Amino acid sequence: MLRLILVRHGETLWNREHRVQGGASDTDLGERGREQAVHIAKALRGEKIDAIYSSPLKRTYETARAVARHHAVEIVLEPRLRELHTGELEGVLVETLRKSLFQYMVEKEEGGGFLRLPGGESLTDLNQRVSPAVEDIVRRHTEGVVVIVSHYFVLSTAICSLMQMPLGHMGKLRLEPGGTSVLHIQNGRTCLVSFNVPVS
Repeated sequence: MLRLILVRHGETLWNREHRVQGGASDTDLGERGREQAVHIAKALRGEKIDAIYSSPLKRTYETARAVARHHAVEIVLEPRLRELHTGELEGVLVETLRKSLFQYMVEKEEGGGFLRLPGGESLTDLNQRVSPAVEDIVRRHTEGVVVIVSHYFVLSTAICSLMQMPLGHMGKLRLEPGGTSVLHIQNGRTCLVSFNVPVS
């Protein structure tokens, strides 16, 4: 059985300011985020981790590094785990948007597909790079414990894909900074064991 632990990076200043923080922003963890990374690492210290995969952005890599300090495992940077490209909305205060970012993302084109964010990606675009990345990791590690450190939209997409849920259900998945979720995968079946467990 594969125990897959999904970790959202710790809090950044943009998280605290409620700014749209996509794949084009290489923001650092804030003070609270660094504390969260330490707490995550302590919570996972008892796991026999076989591999750690991380988005290449600093906020995820710093979180992954905290976890890796307790394990003799090198961090594998996976570019496909980079956060959604939010285009012209990058850095914008969420309160100034006429609707939530998720509402923008679930708008449909005439053909039925998801609309792209202006200058950015659509949910379909995101799924087309995230799902193969996660499938590759699951195929590579059929047993043991694997940690993936990434971002809100990436991890929500991964959960929807692994649980065979429609992408439009992503809005029901609230992943807080520093939250962890655990899935067990065996014989092609996936079980969501815990979801968005906060750090202390």
